[in-house]
This record gives sequence, C-alpha cells and structure tokens, in this order.
Amino acid sequence: MTKILKLENSNFYSKLISTISEDFDRQAQIEKFICKSWEIHYDLFNPENFEDPEDHELSKNNPDYFEELEIPHTNAAILDVFGHNRQKDYDVTTLQDLIKHTALIEERILDFFIHYTFGDGGAYAEGKHYRYAQTTIEDHYKTSFTQKEFVRRLLRLQTIILPSAIDGLKLEFMCAWDMEHGVVLEFKDGSMVESEI
Repeated sequence: MTKILKLENSNFYSKLISTISEDFDRQAQIEKFICKSWEIHYDLFNPENFEDPEDHELSKNNPDYFEELEIPHTNAAILDVFGHNRQKDYDVTTLQDLIKHTALIEERILDFFIHYTFGDGGAYAEGKHYRYAQTTIEDHYKTSFTQKEFVRRLLRLQTIILPSAIDGLKLEFMCAWDMEHGVVLEFKDGSMVESEI
C-alpha cells in the first residue's frame, strides 16, 4: 500500500523528492491541501448545447444537456504528485508557496476559472453557455448557486506535476465540460503563468 505523505512531517519535502525519484512511475501521494471541496457533480457534455432557459422552453428543466454523476468525481484526502522526468533535483519552491498560502492561491485559481468560463476567458464555449448551464441546473434541481459554488461543482484537482529547476509546477484539473482533456495551470515564481487544455 502506498504511504500518504503528511504535510506536517518535518522531512515532508525531502521525503517527497526521494519517493518520486525512487518510484518507477515517478509518483508519490500526499494529503490534499488545496481545492479539497472541489468535486465534479455533472457531465456537461457540450456546454454549447445550453440555451437561455428564459427564451427556449426546450432547454428549461431538460436533463438531456447534462448528466448528474451518481457519485461525484472527488478525492478530498489524497493528491497524486508526479515528477516531470526522472531526476533528483526537483524544485519544491512553488509547492512550498502553494502550501504556505493555500487559501489565497485557491481563491486566485477560483477567480481564474470564473473568468475562464463565465467571463469568456478561453474555455470550450462562450461564457453565456456556462450561465445558461448554471440556470438550467438550478431550475432542474430547484436550487441556486453563486458562480463560485457552481464552478467548484465542475472541477476536481487530481494531479500536481513537480518541476525541475527550470520549469513551472503544474496543477491538472478534471473538468465537467471536457472530461477527456481537462485543464492544466502552471505556476512559476509565485505567479500563474500558463493555462492549457
């Protein structure tokens, strides 16, 4: 059984590096410390299918445009960490920053995804379709969400890629609007420098 590395251990970072360096798959498991409550509740299939429920009665309360997952995609306890390649000089500086400033950085990530989806910031469909998706799901389940609450129900952080000294640390998210590819955010020198699908 894989041992989960605890953040409070005094040798956490050295043990993380040695575990990844010695593991055949360059993998370690740590206790999850960020985006713990984010879990995917729906498969949105193609967000462009959602239309304005106020104008299109067909889309209102119509579950055919999405599927509620019987069991949400989540893992609030464990986070997989991989090494970018086989080496012994993994840079943990950015990981240390993420752990030290978890609440602040998680809020920045959430703000990014709000802009990425609702704000036409580069997601699969135009922002209006994510607004329509939220309204359709709210109508169907007779509930309401803030945009932040809704986005946290569409994403799951599944992997951290630990970089070499010249690369940025990457966070890999599974997302409800593209289950196959997801979204990758890259952090370097304390900044989020890149996003890709």
